[in-house]
Amino acid sequence: NEVHTVVADYVEVCARKGEIREVILPDQSRVTLNSGSVLLYPETFSDVRSVHLSGEAVFDVTASEEHPFVVRTADVNVKVHGTRFNVSSYPDESQVDVTLCRGAVRVSPSGDESNAVELLPDQNYRYDKASGKFTVSTVSSAEYTGWESGSLSFHSQDIRSVARTISRRFNVNVYVTDGKYDRAVITAKFIHGETLEEQVSAICRLVPGMKYTVTDGNIYIR
Repeated sequence: NEVHTVVADYVEVCARKGEIREVILPDQSRVTLNSGSVLLYPETFSDVRSVHLSGEAVFDVTASEEHPFVVRTADVNVKVHGTRFNVSSYPDESQVDVTLCRGAVRVSPSGDESNAVELLPDQNYRYDKASGKFTVSTVSSAEYTGWESGSLSFHSQDIRSVARTISRRFNVNVYVTDGKYDRAVITAKFIHGETLEEQVSAICRLVPGMKYTVTDGNIYIR
């Protein structure tokens, strides 16, 4: 018997720092890629519609009971049939977030289907890479997808994670030069088109003593 091997051609789409890109997949599902993200998907889907994500994206998946849709990241997999949800899985962040807007998703650590969790709308699944543990909480999903329209929200993030997010969004270098703020937890929301400096200034006001300077286009938080 002859063995026929089918090799799918893959498409890679990158959203550079400072850029947000929209992608229409072969099944007409819509993906919005956040800054500094990479999406890999086959030119033609098979029985399982499988894509790979590094970074953050909102998925608006075309419904199909016969053909499940799976988003694979380095740490977690998200399985759906038709729904809208946000996945944030940047390689340089310590955690992965999956937030459901509508429909239903099944989230599991990569290679560990036995620990799968079914999310309800407005629930967030947060996976800690170091411990391998996860938590599920009720959130406003609109805050987690607001970046599509230019908003920026921070949900109990440490200052270095905030700096990385701002760096990706505005395509600038943001340096935290003092370790004394490493335990600071930032929760903030910018929805009115605030400039880079307005956002950094507001964040510094949240932490007593924290200041910033701008030198040669780089931002230094100290």
